[in-house]
Amino acid sequence: MNARTFFGKLMLFGEYSIIHGSSALLMPMESVTAGWDHIRFADKSAVSSNKSLSRFADYLERNDELSQVIDAEAFKTELSRGLYLKSTIPNGYGLGSSGALVAAVYDSFAREKSEDYVWLKGLFAKMENCFHGNSSGIDPLQCYVGKPFVMSPDGKLTVLDGGFISDELHLFLVDTQTNGHTGPLVMYFEEQRRNERYLNRFQNDYVPCVSACINNLVNSDIDAFFASMGKLTKLQVELLNPMIPTSVKPLFESEMTGCKLAMKILGSGGGGYMLGFTDNRETTQYLLAEMRYKAVWIK
Repeated sequence: MNARTFFGKLMLFGEYSIIHGSSALLMPMESVTAGWDHIRFADKSAVSSNKSLSRFADYLERNDELSQVIDAEAFKTELSRGLYLKSTIPNGYGLGSSGALVAAVYDSFAREKSEDYVWLKGLFAKMENCFHGNSSGIDPLQCYVGKPFVMSPDGKLTVLDGGFISDELHLFLVDTQTNGHTGPLVMYFEEQRRNERYLNRFQNDYVPCVSACINNLVNSDIDAFFASMGKLTKLQVELLNPMIPTSVKPLFESEMTGCKLAMKILGSGGGGYMLGFTDNRETTQYLLAEMRYKAVWIK
C-alpha cells in the first residue's frame, strides 16, 4: 500500500462561487496531515475511523461508476486487517478532513490512476458526495495534488510556486470554537439560489469579486487585493450570513485601525476556522488578543 502523507487544504477563494464560474485558489495546510495506518491496540479514534471507512467502502461498492474506478474489494480487505486513516486534520473546520480521505482512498485503491485533473475533480466530487451530499471535488483534488493551484472556470489547473504570496501579506485563521456542518449550509445556499434576485447578485457581484481577489493576490497587488477583499467581506455578510458564526461577526463587520485587515469564511463556513488577511501581523495579533480571539498564523 502507498504510505503517502496527505496535507490538509486551505481554499483561499472559491467556496460556493466555483459552481457559478469563478476561479478557485487553494493551497496545502502542511501543519495537519493524514495517512494510512493499521490498528495495533484498542484506540477508539482508530476503531471509529475504520468503521467510518467501512461505510465509505460500501458506498463506493454500491455505485457502479465509482466501483469501476476504485477497487472496493481490495479496500475492504485492508479494512478487515485494521486499516484506518490516521489524521490530525480536524473535522468540521474547513481544512479538508474528508478531502484527504478521498484522496488517500483514490491514491491507494484506484484500479488505474489518471493525471487528467478535470476528470479527477469530477470523480472526487462523486466520491465526496458520500459525506457532503453535493461536493465540487476541488478539496480532494487539492489534497491529492499537494501544491498551491488556481483552477480556472474551464477546469484548467495552474500550479503555483510555494512562495506565491507576497511578503507584505500575512494569513491567519480564527477559531470559532464550533464545528461547521457542510450539508445544511449547502442546502441553504441551494435554496437561496432559487431566488432570482439573490442569484443575480451572486453571479454579477460576488463571482467577479472572488476572481478579482484571486488575481490581485497572485499578482501581488496588495492595495487592490485589500480593496477587493473589503467588498468580498461585505458580500459574504449579505449573501452568506448563516455561514458566519455569531462569535466572529465583529471581525467581519468592524473597521480596524492601525492595519489593513479582511476576513472571509473558510470552506463551507458555519464554524471551524475563518480566514483572515492583514498587512501588519504585530498590530493584528494585538487586536485579536484584545478581542479574545484565538488565532493560528499561517504566514
